[in-house]
Amino acid sequence: MKKWLISLIIAVFLGGFFVSPVTAQDLEQIDNFDVRINLKADSSFEVTETIVYDFGQPLEERHGIYRYLPYSYQRSGTNYNVRLTVTGVTDVAGNNYNYTSSRSGGWLTLKIGEADKTITGQHTYVIKYLVERAINYFEEQDELYWNVSGTDWPVDIASSTVSINLPQEVLNEDLQFACYTGEYGATESDCNLQMVDESNYVAYTRELLNPGEGFTIVMGLPKGVLIPPSFTKQSIWFLKDNWYVFLPIIIFIVLMYIWLTKGRDPKTKLSETVIPYYSPPEDLEPGLLGVIYDETADLKDISSSIIDFAVRGFLKIKELKTKTLLKKSTDYEFIKLKSETGLKEEYEKEIFRGIFANQKTRRLSSLKNKFYKKLPNIKKSLYQLVVEQGYFPLNPDRVRSAYLVWGVVFIILGFIVMMIGLAVYAGVSVMVCGVLIAFFSKAMPRRTKYGVDTLSKILGLKMYLNVAEKDRIKFHNAPSKRPEVFEKLLPYAMVMGVEKEWS
Repeated sequence: MKKWLISLIIAVFLGGFFVSPVTAQDLEQIDNFDVRINLKADSSFEVTETIVYDFGQPLEERHGIYRYLPYSYQRSGTNYNVRLTVTGVTDVAGNNYNYTSSRSGGWLTLKIGEADKTITGQHTYVIKYLVERAINYFEEQDELYWNVSGTDWPVDIASSTVSINLPQEVLNEDLQFACYTGEYGATESDCNLQMVDESNYVAYTRELLNPGEGFTIVMGLPKGVLIPPSFTKQSIWFLKDNWYVFLPIIIFIVLMYIWLTKGRDPKTKLSETVIPYYSPPEDLEPGLLGVIYDETADLKDISSSIIDFAVRGFLKIKELKTKTLLKKSTDYEFIKLKSETGLKEEYEKEIFRGIFANQKTRRLSSLKNKFYKKLPNIKKSLYQLVVEQGYFPLNPDRVRSAYLVWGVVFIILGFIVMMIGLAVYAGVSVMVCGVLIAFFSKAMPRRTKYGVDTLSKILGLKMYLNVAEKDRIKFHNAPSKRPEVFEKLLPYAMVMGVEKEWS
């Protein structure tokens, strides 16, 4: 009894060494992955994949296989899509398989099989598809670079072969060839090449490919064997793959439409012909006239208002010159003559208060680093005034700023696209859109019809101020030269940038 029990224990123990459990999953593999590539003279080629897949007796239900074909790549910062067209999926006898195809994330996915039918054992799948735009063109040769089996299979590939049929005979010494096996990016060459004849070549793996490993070939052909696609066809492919190059054109068209319909000044009878005016239209103050003239409240409008205060007797400007051994300097003193209550508009009162701040006299040098704090409120009052008095339907500064902000957003977005490693040209395209939006921002403020008519009169005043003295006599009813006329119109010449001509 003891001897029998001991023998049983030894047999069981030795069996643990010599008998290993085999699961159904271990039996599942690709017995052979055979590919035929038929290269055509126009650089396209036909691919026929014959996949002998052994499902064994799987623990989980199997309905068929997935085949993943990459078609989208990045080249020099642009998208480069290979053209893949599936022409059929059959068994070895030519009977059609049910399959669906979908594209996502740069992959063409084939789902082959029937949802209501499970399979076991060995099955053969013949996948045929046409390929365009997969040849690389260099100065000295053209190159076919093709991943034969892919690296996405979760099972072993016992063997893989690829046969390449050329459109014409090529001498062996004129042909360059390399093959690689292993995971993505591997440089191992566990494969061989055989020449069947001068237009047919066969490569095959020497060892089993593990899950995640693939088989890749590179064939260099002399110039003249393949004819590259036409420039027109390549351009169409490029534009389809890199549609974002159209973005600046689209944005430009949209901006032009907005400008034509909402940003351009309306036409009026008065705006069609500019005639000379000899005084400010409607007794406009220089600052307000300046905003109507160039749609912007700027420092020229404020400076001209100060000169206008002196002309109207609200203050006096006194020049102060000092001289030392080292240098000469000039300052200006503002002397208050009247109260701000006599000023009509709020922006004028803001300027006046900014100068004197409850003092009788202030030097220009003392306003440095102080007066600028008043500028936002002064400009805000000016913009509100041109809207309230009907010269603009909307605040021109806000309209301009809105477009400018969007322009900056697009520029930053394009920069981010470039920095995070996406398509360089996509980032450049988005940045160009931002520049276009920012460029159009200045043109988007729009005057009303009343504002356009007033602008025509302002341009008539500019015509008079800007004309040479010898030609001024041609103007009918032009005022004679007098110091008071010069002083009155000097602030207006300043806002329109013709003060030198007027002087």
